[in-house]
Amino acid sequence: MILTNQRNLDLGESHSIALLLQEKADYFLTDDLEARSVAKDYNLEVHGTIGIILRAFSKGIIEQRIAIEKINELYIKSSLFITKDLIEQIIRSINEFSNKK
Repeated sequence: MILTNQRNLDLGESHSIALLLQEKADYFLTDDLEARSVAKDYNLEVHGTIGIILRAFSKGIIEQRIAIEKINELYIKSSLFITKDLIEQIIRSINEFSNKK
């Protein structure tokens, strides 16, 4: 597949992007930086784990406490490269959003 060879994507990511384009999907969910970059090149809207958590919180699907807990777990337990500064900024944003309600 062209994306696999030219853009250094895994086969699964390449197939996912191809399927999204074929089906004219609204979103691509991934935390892989190269896959995100390729998807954006094809004008796909990309969201990662942090974005999903924030959206679930802002829509009232999960509570503030759970959102903060999951964001902290991403920093502590996941293999994602996330800085402590980013985690603190996200948590401040969650708290500010909650205070505005």
